[in-house]
Amino acid sequence: NNVRWYSENNLAGSMRGSVVSQFCEDDKGNLWIATENGGLNYFDTHTQQFTSYKFTGKQHHISHNNLHALMLDGNHLWIGTFSKGIDIMDVRTRRVVKNYQRRKGTAGSLPHNYIYSIYKTRSGDIFVGTMLGFCRYIPQSDSFHTYDQMRNIFVYDMVEDAEGCLWIASKDNGVWRLKGGEL
Repeated sequence: NNVRWYSENNLAGSMRGSVVSQFCEDDKGNLWIATENGGLNYFDTHTQQFTSYKFTGKQHHISHNNLHALMLDGNHLWIGTFSKGIDIMDVRTRRVVKNYQRRKGTAGSLPHNYIYSIYKTRSGDIFVGTMLGFCRYIPQSDSFHTYDQMRNIFVYDMVEDAEGCLWIASKDNGVWRLKGGEL
C-alpha cells in the first residue's frame, strides 16, 4: 500500500493539528508542515517522527498556532501567521529569531498581519501576500515595500513562470502579473 495517513492522535512523535495549510521541504527531504489549529510540525522522513512547535507565549516560540504560509530561505524558515505577521525561525536552533508585523503609520512594515503566501523567486527576491496587500522584502533595510496598486487586495498565492514573471492569485480581484518588479 503506497498511501499512509498521518493525523493528530496525541501520541509522542505524532503530528499536531488537523487542518493542514502548507508544506515546505528542506534540503534533506524532511517536511515543515503548517496547520491552522496545531502550529508548526517538522516531519523527519527518515525516522517517520513529527516534532511540533506551538504557541506558548514564550520568547523564541512561534507567535500563533494558525499558520498559512511557509518558505525556507537558507537556514531561516519564514512562517506566515494568521494575525501575528511573519515569524523567522532559525532551523538549526529551532528558535524564532525575529517577528515582522504591521506597524500602523510606520513606513516599511507589512501591509497586514494576516499572511497567506510567501514566495522566493529564482533571483532571490522575497514576496509576501497578505489579507490586505502585497509586498516585497527589502533585505538592505530589513523592511517591506508595499505595492500601492495592490493595497487592500487579498493575496492567496503566487508562482514564478519560466520568463521570471510573478503571477499573483487574489480573492475577488483576479490575477496580477509582476514583471521586472513592476505590476
